[in-house]
Amino acid sequence: VLVTGAARRLGREIALALARAGWRVAVHYRASRQEAMDTAAACKEMAGASGLFEADLADETAVRALLPRVAFEMGGVDAGLAVFEIRLPTAFGVPLDPAVSRGAQLYGLFGEQRNRGFALTMAGEPTPGLRLIGGLAYVDAKLRDTLNGAYDGNRAVGVPQWTANANAEWDMAFVPGFTLTGRVVYTGAQQVNAANTL
Repeated sequence: VLVTGAARRLGREIALALARAGWRVAVHYRASRQEAMDTAAACKEMAGASGLFEADLADETAVRALLPRVAFEMGGVDAGLAVFEIRLPTAFGVPLDPAVSRGAQLYGLFGEQRNRGFALTMAGEPTPGLRLIGGLAYVDAKLRDTLNGAYDGNRAVGVPQWTANANAEWDMAFVPGFTLTGRVVYTGAQQVNAANTL
């Protein structure tokens, strides 16, 4: 299991809990190398195996390289768990005249969108020729500090709470070079406006 930010705080606790349950944990860190080494050592003592992986998750190239590194070094069925909180400015239109909802509007940055949640991924080849990969994510995207508090606590526009996917590939031994593939994707309901009326 790959646990991001596993060197300290919540990430470390998640890594240790998974190791206690018998999972082989890939410990990710960005700058806290010594703390990550301590976490990896504790995980190895409990589960018999662990790995240590440095990467800056703000660097897309580093993120793309991380999972293959984990898969190569850890082997077997791969699993990853990311727990996150992301804050960014939010923009939408507000009526210039509050009494006229369909009149002229001012579009700008009004408040903050806070995304908090988790993402779970699993991939592996349980039997030769059959490859499975899947993922599940939950995002609690809330608006905060909006103009006059009008939309505080509402769900952010265009962000589903739940998404999931499952993919399978089967190499058909009786037809050399032929592979069947299948994919199922689920995307939950999304809000269309900041007022959450649609």
